[in-house]
Amino acid sequence: MLDFLLICKNNQEYFLNVFPRIYKSLQILEPNFYIYENNSTDNTKNILKHFQKKIPNFFLLLENTTIYNNRYKNICIARNNLLDFYRKVRKDNDN
Repeated sequence: MLDFLLICKNNQEYFLNVFPRIYKSLQILEPNFYIYENNSTDNTKNILKHFQKKIPNFFLLLENTTIYNNRYKNICIARNNLLDFYRKVRKDNDN
């Protein structure tokens, strides 16, 4: 089993063009995707919601959190939120 944890913001082009090819090539392995989306201003949220409906084992957390003037702090907060989400989903699914 493969688990992919992704933090994303404004990744519309990636999820339209790259992710479908990655998913197709990995589909036989039945991967789990844990996606943390934070404060996107493009169409990323809608694309991810579409994938959530269509792809089994696609777990999505959408948030709008406070943005600090410190990029490192923002990334650390997003990382911690993603890890908390991952642990909760795995626990709820008894994996």
